[in-house]
Amino acid sequence: MDIVGKLFSMLIILLGIFIAYKYTMGANRHTQIPLKGFTISRLHSIRQIIRELLEDEREGLALAVIYKGEIVVDLWGGYADKSSNRQWERDTLTCAYSSSKIFGGLMAAKMVTEGTLRYDEKLGRYYYSRYNEDHFQKENFQSGLIAFDREFSIQEATQPSIISRIIEESKPLWKPGSKIGYHAITYGFLIDQLFRRADNKHRSIAEILEEDVKLHSKGALPMTINMLASFN
Repeated sequence: MDIVGKLFSMLIILLGIFIAYKYTMGANRHTQIPLKGFTISRLHSIRQIIRELLEDEREGLALAVIYKGEIVVDLWGGYADKSSNRQWERDTLTCAYSSSKIFGGLMAAKMVTEGTLRYDEKLGRYYYSRYNEDHFQKENFQSGLIAFDREFSIQEATQPSIISRIIEESKPLWKPGSKIGYHAITYGFLIDQLFRRADNKHRSIAEILEEDVKLHSKGALPMTINMLASFN
């Protein structure tokens, strides 16, 4: 067989492997992705939406909806660890990401109610910044600080004095209040520093949540380690 014939044969083999792979993946997408739980009858379409989401993701998910005191949706599926085919269960734990920002906002509202903070006050009362603006009020405290001017280590992230200095020396990426940007990483540092200054006991946001709301934020407990989802 000449070189052209060999190349053609290899191409046919590779094409066959590719088709078999796509066929297998397609079959797996529709028959092997676990999805458990229930919905009330008129919300049954949500199950199909969840299944379609799971087909495009490596991980799993859970969704529970309570309406007027009744659980109307309680679904969970996919994989807590795809590499070992460990399925996502009803009690699987995972990182909540930006849902934690809600608690920062609630604690700010609590402090306003108590008179510790005021939305219309300038940050200068609490916070020094090289780039402080006259109108840089608390309600747009984040504005322009979607990133800090320098990187920092995990060890530095646990030291409030270092984070304070980094924030003070960081220049907003735009004039505060003129644009909108998602402060995905910096939000927690910013609001924690504000709370430390405004709180009468100079507590961190974690301490305020634990002491005033009894919401503990120490991460996974030893008895829940095996319930954690794995993200690779």
